[in-house]
Amino acid sequence: MTKYVMSVFVALFVPHVLCAEVVKNACLSVERKRADLDTCKCIQVAADATLTVSDQKLAASMILNPEKPQEIRSSSRRSMEQFWERYVNFGELAEAYCPKS
Repeated sequence: MTKYVMSVFVALFVPHVLCAEVVKNACLSVERKRADLDTCKCIQVAADATLTVSDQKLAASMILNPEKPQEIRSSSRRSMEQFWERYVNFGELAEAYCPKS
């Protein structure tokens, strides 16, 4: 039983720990030195509320590479269209609740 509980714990929580704060870290690294820690933490909370772990990795790559959003938006893949819908929701939440730098 203990082995089962540990397996469930690892399956549920390790991916989140490994990817923890990827959006916040991207925010802090490229926000042209305007972003402060509180703003980037808030953006991460919005990401946690609206994006999956893989979505967050993709969102972080978009923050780091300004051409990436256009690639995603112009993609004909349904998965990218679905991601974009979730990303827009994330952006709206972050815009509504996070302090401006």
